[in-house]
Amino acid sequence: MIKNVVIVGGGAAGWIVANAIKYYETNSFGDYTVNITLVESLGNEPLGIGEGTTGSVVRVLKLFGLDLASVNGTLKYGINYAGWCSSAPYDNHYNPFYAYEDSQEIFDLFGGSFESVFDPAKLNHQDVSKTGWHLEVSELIALLKARSITAGCQHIVGEVTDCLLDSAGNIESVVLADGTNLQADLYVDCSGFSQVLVSKLGSTFTDHSSGLLCDSAIMTNLPTANTESFYWTKATALDAGWVWNIPLKDKTSTGYVYSSQFVSDIQAKAEFNQHLGTDQDFSVVRWSDRLLDESFKKNCVAIGLSSCFVEPLEATSLEVICDLAFRVGDMLYYNKVQERKSDFNSRYRFSKDLFSSYIFFRYLLATKNDTDFWAHVTSLVVPPRIQTFLEEAQPGLFNISGNEISVTKPTNWNLSLESGSNVLYWLYLCAGVGKDIA
Repeated sequence: MIKNVVIVGGGAAGWIVANAIKYYETNSFGDYTVNITLVESLGNEPLGIGEGTTGSVVRVLKLFGLDLASVNGTLKYGINYAGWCSSAPYDNHYNPFYAYEDSQEIFDLFGGSFESVFDPAKLNHQDVSKTGWHLEVSELIALLKARSITAGCQHIVGEVTDCLLDSAGNIESVVLADGTNLQADLYVDCSGFSQVLVSKLGSTFTDHSSGLLCDSAIMTNLPTANTESFYWTKATALDAGWVWNIPLKDKTSTGYVYSSQFVSDIQAKAEFNQHLGTDQDFSVVRWSDRLLDESFKKNCVAIGLSSCFVEPLEATSLEVICDLAFRVGDMLYYNKVQERKSDFNSRYRFSKDLFSSYIFFRYLLATKNDTDFWAHVTSLVVPPRIQTFLEEAQPGLFNISGNEISVTKPTNWNLSLESGSNVLYWLYLCAGVGKDIA
């Protein structure tokens, strides 16, 4: 049985994993304990940027006992897409973003028609149990960190300088800059793009760049307070990508996600400043789309950005982290790590394919084509891996030929995330851009 865990990385992923493991410990029957050591890099302070979540993330955070009122957040009913299509009313439409288990129920909540994607006032705003949340990441991490430490997690501030392997290729120990040697039964890599641990294991990757349309972002906060009871995340199309607006209580978080193939960083900054009516400089974040073939390899599991990247358009990163973190906690509690490792890797790949496919479709179905980037987007064809995934996950929903897509209204409303995400969310995507649903 695994009794000692070392987590490398003190961002949201690392602290969510620590909380998930401690959740099983706190709620176990009998004498079940896991010793957790989390190593956090010095000066790795989280950005005070807002992030949207899905309803499933809210449920997880409440399981941890966190007070969401203290994360500087607002209720989130979904995403408002502005300017992605070239004509009204499709140039301004809405997708509800619930903790969705029952498609028919959500369909009724959202006015009982697909046309309601253009009139969010028809949404039942009283049913807050099905909302997501806008939150400030740094505030969330502070809460997760405090709860983990209170539950007995050892917190070390230091730099990992080496990772020693045994003769079988498993991690034997992690070495810190001060010479500290940390040994454990299981290691969790939450170190982000640096991949401190998995990079030592000879891990292989699959290139998913064919489905990655934007690879850069710049971001800031605006001093605009938000005092309403509910909000939508807003995604506004610009020349080479889109801008997010996430309403927090005391400010509005915003950022420009763009393609460096179609605009330089200097041009992107100028366009973003013009959009905001500001004159400021921004740091550029760049990413690639490489999927670890095995998130769980040997005695190390990668969670968060160390395993894969999904463009932030649908606010799904925390959802994937929470799902995988609880699967780790479950494997440890039931002492089924080796038996469930393959299932864990399958679930990880499924989640990546699911959300990447949805985001690609979001772009593909846009009709804006007045810039080089959007002309490129509207000319795309569905990559074979995404087409195969959709045919298996949502059989009969789409008929795809090149970039021509037809949609069929399902007879089974209750398709869950396990079988390819809530089917209604896909249908609202299509309705919002004027795609007929037969």
